[in-house]
Amino acid sequence: MSNQQEQDNINFLIKQLDTSQDNSVLKQVAERLGFLGAGNADVINALIELVCTTQDEPTRWVGIQSLGKIGTDNNDVIQTLIKQLSTVQPPTRRVIAQNLAKIAVCNEQAITTLANLARSSSDEVTREPLLIPWGTSVKVAKMQFKL
Repeated sequence: MSNQQEQDNINFLIKQLDTSQDNSVLKQVAERLGFLGAGNADVINALIELVCTTQDEPTRWVGIQSLGKIGTDNNDVIQTLIKQLSTVQPPTRRVIAQNLAKIAVCNEQAITTLANLARSSSDEVTREPLLIPWGTSVKVAKMQFKL
C-alpha cells in the first residue's frame, strides 16, 4: 500500500470516529487506528478525543489500548491517560494503568502517578500489573519506590 493510500485509509477511519454513533464500529475503527497510526498526530488526537468523550467503557478501553500501541513517549497521550485515571471506574483504571506503564517508561509524572495508584489502590487487579516485588520496594516502570 502506498503512503497516500495509507493516509487516505487513516483519514477515512478518523472520519468514522467523528461521525459514527455505533459502538461496535467505533471499537473496530479505534483498533485499526492502533495498527496504522504510529507517529500520526491526527490519529493520536482522534483516539484521545474518543477516550475522553465516549460514554461506552468497552469502546474507551479499545481507544486506550490503541493509544498504548502508538503513544509511546507522547506527552499528550500520557497527560490524557493520567487525567482519565481520576475520572473513571476501576476496570477502566486498570486498562489505563497497564497501557500507561507501557508507554511512559521514562516519564516521571506518569511513574509517580502509577506508583501512587499502586500504593493507594485496594483493587489487587489494578495493582498487580504495576507491582513487581523486590523485597520491601516495588519496581514500577523500571524505577523503584518504597511502599
